[in-house]
Amino acid sequence: QQQLVAAERNGARQSAQAQAQVRQAKQAAAAVAAQAAQRLQAAVRAVQDAERELASAQRDARRAQQDLPDARREAARELEDLNARLAGAQLS
Repeated sequence: QQQLVAAERNGARQSAQAQAQVRQAKQAAAAVAAQAAQRLQAAVRAVQDAERELASAQRDARRAQQDLPDARREAARELEDLNARLAGAQLS
């Protein structure tokens, strides 16, 4: 009978240890899941930021391409003006 009592105590102790290990494993899994969720949110934000920056860069490039002909015309006008002034100065 003492062996039976000892076996029951041992079984109860092992059961309690197993339950504690299960609780710890669940807590660890929950912590890992929370960290993964945070990393996923950070990755989503990073992708969104990159997409916004890309769209902005594309708009800036398009504006630069649209402004280029005007800049060329302005530079040509300035060269013509300088040439005219130079020619006028040489005549004087």
